Amino acid sequence: MHPIRIKLSKYLSKISTIHGLNYVSDEKSSKCSKFIWISAIILSFLGCFFYFLKAYEKVFVSPDISIKISYEPLNEFPFPAISICPRTKFPFEPVNFKKNLQKLKENKTLSEDEELKLEMGLQVCQSNPDHFANLTLNISRPDFLDHLSKNHYNIPDMTPRHCFDYCNSEGSTFLTRTLTFHGFCATFNQLDFNDIFTDQIHDDFKVYSHGIKSNWNLSYGYFDSNHEYPSKMSDGFSKSLNAILLQDITNMNKDCSIYRRGFEIYWHLPNEILTHWHSSVNINNVNKDNQIYIKTKSFQMSPKLQKYDVKHRKCFFDHEKNLKFFKIYSEKNCLLECLANITIAKCGCVRYFMPRDMTTSVCTAKDLVCSWTEMVNYYENIELNPCGCYHSCNYIEYELFSITETDVEDDMILGQFFTMDDLKNEEDRDKFTVIAIKTTKGKIEERTSYSAYQMQQFISDFGGLLSLAMGCSILSIVELIYNAFNIKNEPEDDEDEAGDDENKENIQRY
Repeated sequence: MHPIRIKLSKYLSKISTIHGLNYVSDEKSSKCSKFIWISAIILSFLGCFFYFLKAYEKVFVSPDISIKISYEPLNEFPFPAISICPRTKFPFEPVNFKKNLQKLKENKTLSEDEELKLEMGLQVCQSNPDHFANLTLNISRPDFLDHLSKNHYNIPDMTPRHCFDYCNSEGSTFLTRTLTFHGFCATFNQLDFNDIFTDQIHDDFKVYSHGIKSNWNLSYGYFDSNHEYPSKMSDGFSKSLNAILLQDITNMNKDCSIYRRGFEIYWHLPNEILTHWHSSVNINNVNKDNQIYIKTKSFQMSPKLQKYDVKHRKCFFDHEKNLKFFKIYSEKNCLLECLANITIAKCGCVRYFMPRDMTTSVCTAKDLVCSWTEMVNYYENIELNPCGCYHSCNYIEYELFSITETDVEDDMILGQFFTMDDLKNEEDRDKFTVIAIKTTKGKIEERTSYSAYQMQQFISDFGGLLSLAMGCSILSIVELIYNAFNIKNEPEDDEDEAGDDENKENIQRY
C-alpha cells in the first residue's frame, strides 16, 4: 500500500468517532490489545447487522400488526343478507321421497317419474348421507334441477307476508329465490346476479336476478346517497326484516331432513352467496314469535399494508385475487369455488349448487357417493387451505347476539306488524311462525389493522443502536467514504525527511 494511504488511514482511524479504531491503528498497542479491540468491533458490527435484519423484516417483509378500535355509526353499513331455507324441501305429495327410496332399497324397478323424484330427493336431502350409503345408484337424470325448481317450496309457500323497515312494502318483490345447498331458499338484501357473478357462470344461477343495482362495496362503503342498495342499518331505530313463515307439518317429507321440520335462517354479506360456512339459527316450532338480534363488527386494514406479501398478512385486498365465477372476492366465495374445482377434478362433475360454467355437468345420483366424499374430506381438512382462500382485508362480520321465542299473545296480532288477516287461508292459521330479524343498537366496533413498526421508528432505532454500540453516525460514515475516495497518489520517499515532511503536508491537506 502507498505510504500516504497507510498514514492517511491511521490518521482517519484516530479522528474517527467509531469506537476502537484508534486502538487498532495505534502502533504502540500490543497485538493482544489490537485483537481484543478488533473482536469487539466485529461483534458490535454483527450485533448491529442482525438487529438490522430483524428490523428490516418488520418494516419490509412481515409486519407487526396492531389493532386500532373505533366506533362507527350504523347507517354506514349494510343490513345483512338473510336467507330463509325450509328444512323440508317439498310437500309429501306429490314427491313421495320415502316411498321411492324404499323401493330403491328393495331393488324394485322405478318408473321414470319415480326415478326423477328420487333424484330430486337424493340431491337436496343431503343432510342424511345414509339415504344413499350402500345403495347402487344407477340413476342419472340431469334434468332434475328443472323439476326441482317446479316442485320445491316457493317464496309465497314459505313466506306469504314479509316486510322490511316500517313494513310499508309487502309481497315477495324483495325476496329473491336463490339456489343453495339447501335447495331453493328465499334471500333478502343480496346483490343482483350481475353484481355477484362473472360472465362465465351457468344460466341456472340467474335465479339470483332481481334487477336492483348495487352502489356499495366493502372497501368504500356506499357511494351514491340517492340510491342505497343493499339496504342499510339505521342509527335512530332498529330496522328489522319481519316475516310470517308457514310450515305444513301434516304434508312434510319428514325423511328429507334429520330435523323433520322448521326453517334455517342464515345471515351473510350481501356480496356472498349462501354456503355451508355461514352461521344460522333453527326455527322449529309453530305459533311462536321469534326475535333474532344480530351484532355487526367491521374489520379494516390500512392500505399501507398492501406492500407486504399475502402469506404474512393473511388476507386479500379487492384487486389481489380474481375468482373465475365471482366478481367480488370473499373468503366464502373462494372456498365454494375451490370445492367446485376439487369436485370436478375428482368426480368429473359438480354438485348442483356449486358455481360452474355452461360446459360443466351436474353430478347426478350415480355420482353422489364421489361428490359427497369429496365434500366431507374438504370440510374436515379446510384448515389445509388448498386454494389459498384467505379472508378479505376489509370485511364485515355478522354474529348472533340473542334470540328469544315467545308464544303469540293475541289471536289477531302476529308479531309487531302482522295480523291474522295476512293469512288468507284458514288452514294456515295453525302452522305459522313469526320472525323479526334485527341488528343491535349503538355504534359498530371497527377494528383497523396497521403496521406497529414504521419506517421512522426503524431509522431511529437502528441509528441509536449504531451510535450506542459503535459510536457511529451517518456523518462519520460519510466522512470516511469521502476521504477514502479522495486520496491522491503521491511519490514514495520514505528515506528522505523532506519527503516525510511533504507527506505530512499532504495528510494535513486531506
